[in-house]
Amino acid sequence: MRALVRLTDDLVERDRWVREHRPDGVHQMRVTSRRIRSLLRSHPALLALPGGEHLERELRELAATLGVARDAEVLTKRYRKALEDLPEELIRGRAHDRLISNTEAAYTRGLRRVILALDSERYFRLLDGLDDLAAAAVDGDFSAAASVAHARHTLRKAARKARREPSDEHFHSVRKKAKQLRYVAEAAGKHKVAKRAKAVQTVLGDHQDSVVSRAHLLQVADKAAAAGEDTFTYGLLWQRDQLEAERLEHRLPHVMRGLK
Repeated sequence: MRALVRLTDDLVERDRWVREHRPDGVHQMRVTSRRIRSLLRSHPALLALPGGEHLERELRELAATLGVARDAEVLTKRYRKALEDLPEELIRGRAHDRLISNTEAAYTRGLRRVILALDSERYFRLLDGLDDLAAAAVDGDFSAAASVAHARHTLRKAARKARREPSDEHFHSVRKKAKQLRYVAEAAGKHKVAKRAKAVQTVLGDHQDSVVSRAHLLQVADKAAAAGEDTFTYGLLWQRDQLEAERLEHRLPHVMRGLK
């Protein structure tokens, strides 16, 4: 419960970061909203408190709104670095404008949506609801160990499915469950578990970035081709992302063993 109160305070602080356009503000607010959601999802009794399920849904919507701007921000940084690493002769057509300028514009549009959401009554009701939930939970019997065990169990289920049916979708599911375990373990003071869960999250986070990037590159390449532009650079970057994803998939079993 102390973690829930602390994270709610953090959410308000990150709100200020976003409004002040601080670097990484959107990302940090999104992470904080997901940390709170992980606490709620990790213990059925906590989620069952009055308003618990509604708050979990509202936190998911808030993270999704923040995610539009965050995804554009990640792509901008990724493509800027990728283009800087390429020799000039390999950057063909309008690759720089289509990959950098367009994602920067998408971030600006996403940020405007975030600010509108943070100014809404719906958002302030969410903050009030989190305060009310923490107050209602004071007299409850919630075991930190049970929360960690529940999060670990859901991760194992997702990992088994990914081993049986390897796919980007299943790897992404494992990543989300590892993230939940990490956040719950941190709140419970289980630092060793949290550290190992973070290792899984990091590998699969990089993997998911490559998945999102490849999908975006295909869309951009289609638009460039329709405009009669050279699409060589998009294919080159797509192939680099594909090789990175394969390398990360090979690392996954090693980091997963640390959680046994």
